[in-house]
Amino acid sequence: MKILHIGKKGNISKYIPDFAKEKNYNFLEISNANDISAIKSSLDEIEFIIADAISQISGDFLKKFKNLKLLHSEGVGYNFFDLNQADKQNVYVCNCKGMNSSAVAEHIIMLMLTLIKDTVKNDFLVKQGKQIEQKEKYMKNGNLLELSDLKIGLIGFGDIAKSLAKLLKAFNATTYYYNRTRASKEVESLYNVNYLPLDELLKNSDIISLNIAVTDETKNLANKDFFNKMKPNSYFINTSRGELVDEMALIEALKTNKISKAGIDTLKNEPITLENPILKENKELLDKIILSPHIAGITSSSFKRGYETIFKNIERIENNQKPINIVNFKKEL
Repeated sequence: MKILHIGKKGNISKYIPDFAKEKNYNFLEISNANDISAIKSSLDEIEFIIADAISQISGDFLKKFKNLKLLHSEGVGYNFFDLNQADKQNVYVCNCKGMNSSAVAEHIIMLMLTLIKDTVKNDFLVKQGKQIEQKEKYMKNGNLLELSDLKIGLIGFGDIAKSLAKLLKAFNATTYYYNRTRASKEVESLYNVNYLPLDELLKNSDIISLNIAVTDETKNLANKDFFNKMKPNSYFINTSRGELVDEMALIEALKTNKISKAGIDTLKNEPITLENPILKENKELLDKIILSPHIAGITSSSFKRGYETIFKNIERIENNQKPINIVNFKKEL
């Protein structure tokens, strides 16, 4: 049986679970879908594809695999996969839902604390020999914050948001959430959260965190209107997908001081180059943004959890069972 991996070479050997090592799997690896010519002779033998979550898996690409049974995201995202074509070919598309929830939640907390504690600026000033001046400024102004001082607004209430809510509970933060479907009172009590409609959430939250998937409805959700509704001098965090944010609207909100700062783990059109509109801005604006290289969910532990899900799903299909975490059609065997 042949399994094609599309993405970072070496991930299979590094993260494959022990129970799968005993199987007679034959792995092929390419960096991206454009390298398909390298596996041309094996197309009809490939039954399973494991793809990086940001791989471009088009309908034309999928059509080349006549015996494909499963297309599995290596992560949680799948917005670049052609689900309609997968449906037509009777192919399951699955993701690793929940694999990185704790990792991303930790990263969001890190971004929150970095923003409200001015960590990057303070590091620079201490290294410039200005430690006491900066300390005295904070003492005079009384403007250093704790998470317990703030109201946190979560947009989306899936696995990541719930993991984040647990951590925020430990910080004694006041946490609100918006989701298309409101959770039960029992769940809200368990996670110490309160529901607010989206506009109310934006108006009342000191920190907004996006924790949703990209769909036709959520693309550019964080647009000019969105930022205008946010609380003045609030903070914005996105660790989900760059496509959720209108980057020019974010730049404008920062330039006009509508929002104070932003913590961003993912931008549009990755891999990011210096042509990205945010990176072309001046130092004054860039100092208001903390960037990380889309690493919130790629801890070693999250990959191990993800690969366990992937190979259990492969086993399920081998045993004529339905896989879990299906994101396209609800196919019945």
